[in-house]
Amino acid sequence: MSHLHPFIVYAFFGMLAGSALAGLVTRLPGLPPDVRRGVWWAPLAVPFVLYAASWAWRWRVACWVPLLAGQGFAGAFLAWLCRAGTVLGHVLTPFFALSLVVGAGKAIAGTVLLARLRRHFGPEPDGSRVALTLRAVAERTGIRPPAVMVVPRPASQAFTAGLLRPVVVLSRALVEQLDPEELEAVLAHELAHVRAGDHWKKWLAATARDILLFTGLSRSAFRRLQFEMEATADTACARLTGRPLALAAALLKGYRLGTAGGWWHLALDNFSSLSSAGEVQRRVEALLRGSADSGRRPGRGRWLVLAVWLLTGAILVPLC
Repeated sequence: MSHLHPFIVYAFFGMLAGSALAGLVTRLPGLPPDVRRGVWWAPLAVPFVLYAASWAWRWRVACWVPLLAGQGFAGAFLAWLCRAGTVLGHVLTPFFALSLVVGAGKAIAGTVLLARLRRHFGPEPDGSRVALTLRAVAERTGIRPPAVMVVPRPASQAFTAGLLRPVVVLSRALVEQLDPEELEAVLAHELAHVRAGDHWKKWLAATARDILLFTGLSRSAFRRLQFEMEATADTACARLTGRPLALAAALLKGYRLGTAGGWWHLALDNFSSLSSAGEVQRRVEALLRGSADSGRRPGRGRWLVLAVWLLTGAILVPLC
């Protein structure tokens, strides 16, 4: 287990440093949604990246920075920091083991349940209202239309799931509530997730969240990342359809319908997303006023995202 202690230290301090830096950066005005999303990947991903790099570069568990720092206050402080990190690693090892089991179990359970849903319900018939609307929106988006399922008991009213083969899942109650423009907006939103690869990225982020639960900070970082994913898809939907009010109305209807709880949602938690009342309100307000970043092309601000990632890693490396 001693080989896991560096990862535990990276995870604990990585969540602290990454969340703090991401929170500061996303306060900057005028950041495009895709940049915000990239920044909020740092708290969840940097611990794994650093640990993989430590093995690839054959770093040792023992601290090496105090040796480079020499004597004096800096060397003593870094040596104390390293010893504190080692103690922290030993203390958190049982909690990390539990989080690892839960995270791996949920990731596998969600994938298995999705496969069973595919077999049980199957895709919507080609001539159905949902399938025809999805095909029309996909042609405008320029992507191959994924499969779409309408299920009676959803983990979320509308979400995109899958790893290699994405599938759009809608609840029957939501489909019955939506008018044609609102259905088009919902499907455009989900296709924006497909185009961005969020169906597998969210699965990875949720798995990392569960593995890092022992830090006590991973859930809040994941919620911020999830919100930025949804905001990016909202912007893409409004740009494509030209009817942001239709998506806003669909969001409110979906929230009022609620979602299934218990084991059903827990198993699909790595794919589906639940939004609080405050998050839905923020998304609706952004759609009503029109996003100031809706005209920006994705990809701007990559250097800012890279800087946050590198700075987080630089803070963590001296610890162990």
